[in-house]
Amino acid sequence: MILAALLTAGASLVLFGSGFFNFLTPFPVSLLAFRKGLRPTVVAVFLSLVCLYLLYRFAGEGLIALPGMIFFPHWSLSQIRAIALVSFFYYVWIGLAVIWLGNRKISWEKGVGGIALSAILLSAVLFLGLTGGDGLSVLTGLRGALTFLLDRLMQLNPALSSEEQSFLSGPFVETFLRLLPAVWILMTVAVVALNLLLLRRWVSRNIFSPAGEFPLWRIREEWIWVPVGLGTLTLLNHYLWGLGWLSWGLVNGLLVVASLYFFQGLSIGLFIIRKNFSPVMQLLMFLLFLLLSQPLSFMLILLGLFDFWFDFRKIKKGVAHANHS
Repeated sequence: MILAALLTAGASLVLFGSGFFNFLTPFPVSLLAFRKGLRPTVVAVFLSLVCLYLLYRFAGEGLIALPGMIFFPHWSLSQIRAIALVSFFYYVWIGLAVIWLGNRKISWEKGVGGIALSAILLSAVLFLGLTGGDGLSVLTGLRGALTFLLDRLMQLNPALSSEEQSFLSGPFVETFLRLLPAVWILMTVAVVALNLLLLRRWVSRNIFSPAGEFPLWRIREEWIWVPVGLGTLTLLNHYLWGLGWLSWGLVNGLLVVASLYFFQGLSIGLFIIRKNFSPVMQLLMFLLFLLLSQPLSFMLILLGLFDFWFDFRKIKKGVAHANHS
């Protein structure tokens, strides 16, 4: 048990500090929880948090490669340490929640949504607790940190024009902060989905098996009124009310709803690929998706949205035939 806990703690810390692969931080925690149970997993998480705290506590400004140290000295070492600990707990909680909810008889929407929502709420409460509950100062600090980071990036790229520098230091930061709720939700859902994919492929197909196979997943019919309602409110606010705060709130809502239809479009795409292509072609199409992710993502959103009318997988027809039989 001790060896497994040590290996899990080390693997999680390495992934967390890797930068590009930090989205996989929950995977070792989920793997240990699935194979060994809760007790060694709690030990591994405790060891990870202690080691991470000690790294920031004693390494100081000399270990610039640690997550968040790029904001030093705009943020103090204590602030960066608090953010790193909360971020690591955020990933660890996702790893635990995936296994805990993975055996429940719930739908994909409730499972993934519950994991993402609980991770966001718990990490937000923990962060506000560590910072004294002053949300305004946190937002101000985040704005300053983003401006500080962009200034450093612009110093490394002197070829940028004055207009580009003005956009990055002004409108870009404000737009990012106003879209932060949607960005956080989308990032969390992406982390949950990626780790679920790896767990179901490499560990056990029984994780979330009560929800059924993902290529056959379909959003309920009444969800179509959510984008319709948000789009209608957006038009009314643009031409009649002109409320800035409502406009940004609706944009955040539309982005979150678009991600829902993106996953439905992805499930349709997987259904078609698995039905009509060999494993080699499936791998090639996956690589193509990585190369053309932006235009294909928009196409998947449209595919998921129009599935309500065209039923590309003939799921409604199959359900109706089964009920008739």
